[in-house]
Amino acid sequence: MAIRGFSALTDNIRTSVCLDWTTDAAYLGEPLAEVLTRFIGMETPNRTLAPVLFDSLRNSSFPNEKSHYNMDYGDNRYRLLGLFRLWNVLLYYYPHMDIIDYDWDEMLMEHIATMLKGTNRGFYVNTLLSLAAKLDDAHAFIDDRWTIDALDRPQLFVTGNRLHLLLEGNIGLINPSLLRYEEDDIPRIMDEFRHTDGLIVDLRQYPGGNIHYRLAEYIVEGRKQFVIISVPSQGLPGVFVDLNYAGLYSGGLNDPQAFYYDKPVVLLMNRRTSSSAEFAIMSLRNGKNVTVMGSNSIGADGNVTGLALPGNIPIRYTGQGIYTPEGGQTHRIGLSPDIYIEESAQVIDGRDMLMDAAVEFILGR
Repeated sequence: MAIRGFSALTDNIRTSVCLDWTTDAAYLGEPLAEVLTRFIGMETPNRTLAPVLFDSLRNSSFPNEKSHYNMDYGDNRYRLLGLFRLWNVLLYYYPHMDIIDYDWDEMLMEHIATMLKGTNRGFYVNTLLSLAAKLDDAHAFIDDRWTIDALDRPQLFVTGNRLHLLLEGNIGLINPSLLRYEEDDIPRIMDEFRHTDGLIVDLRQYPGGNIHYRLAEYIVEGRKQFVIISVPSQGLPGVFVDLNYAGLYSGGLNDPQAFYYDKPVVLLMNRRTSSSAEFAIMSLRNGKNVTVMGSNSIGADGNVTGLALPGNIPIRYTGQGIYTPEGGQTHRIGLSPDIYIEESAQVIDGRDMLMDAAVEFILGR
């Protein structure tokens, strides 16, 4: 595709929305169209007062938007301002508008009519929730309420309630939720597991620590790309571009303490596997001896962003696009295992059958 005056960007544009209305003098009037035209494509190093800021990972944020903490919920203007802010922020800074199931313009008109009916906080928040739910984004919540039933997930097991332990058959187990960001636990764990006959990493848990890259040094032989990340353009609202940087790759012996662990590795995954856990699966499954067992992950990867809507109502949603190295979609559909085990069969009578299956797989039984 081509964007007027910015053909150099076309090689790495992932998604975009139409910005033609910004230069339509017949629609906006000549003076406004002329002003807006000057802003399109403008990138400035000083965004202190800008409505949209970007962090070191190119994720968007909106700290300059007024929260209107003491808004009058009976005032149509404030309620509509909240709706318009939500609709616009998602249109221009949500990476997956291309795969939602609804016409976003129609959703605005429908929710304007709804928003004008109620005059209290509950009605206002419910209307915002209704709009955000159209994203089908398992990261998204408003006012501490999830927009979809994203947390209706399988039972969580943390076997042994320890960071790592030795299972039957001389098999090591890592519980990633107990990793610590302030400690580099992986080298110590892998040194202890150096002579085991297999390794299980339970990514049905949300990982702490830098398991995505640190563990990959031990189980991914050689440096390999595992992800494509798309981020919002800083000069073109509604345009997401693919990044190209070292963080897209994992594996290789970067740490002099690291060694290549050549025994079987099983990653456990199901619908509870989300966000950072999905990112870890994508990185670690590049190992040639790695097998992913379980069922599809939930499909909500990428850094989360958000803002305050009028009434100081917080919203959070996925702010970056995460794709396979081949460019395949992961959002909403999740990752697929190598060995599929129906979710209803993973826990029977309180027993973790998926963990048992992983042990049996490594033992060759």
